[in-house]
Amino acid sequence: MARFGDISGNLRIYLTLIALSWIDAGFCEEMFFRGFLNTRLQTVFQGFRFAPILAVALAELLSGSVHIYSQGLAGLVNAGVIGLILGTYFLLYKGNLWPLVLVHDFINSLGFTVDFLGCKQTKPTLNLTHQANI
Repeated sequence: MARFGDISGNLRIYLTLIALSWIDAGFCEEMFFRGFLNTRLQTVFQGFRFAPILAVALAELLSGSVHIYSQGLAGLVNAGVIGLILGTYFLLYKGNLWPLVLVHDFINSLGFTVDFLGCKQTKPTLNLTHQANI
């Protein structure tokens, strides 16, 4: 997470980012994307057979797209998939956001902890060239 500065081994930055992410990402994103947007979209699609599913899908597409600016296409996919899971639980928990806030906070904290500990995050690559051994 180079966009947050040199977090590796820096306890002050690490704890600051954890605190800020718990307030911003964990709480605010869940309140907006699941608590507000999802419920509004369900109202818009009221009468459609799969209104809740459609609302979750659109809300999570928007939620994932917010992560493109800092994480690229991988951020869209990762946040979108995690968002679909959280959105599904939002429906199952009958709108209770607190478990989702805690899971979101845990995921973000895990990412910061990996960076703080200096663990290397490698991006998977796809090798399209294949050389036959003849």
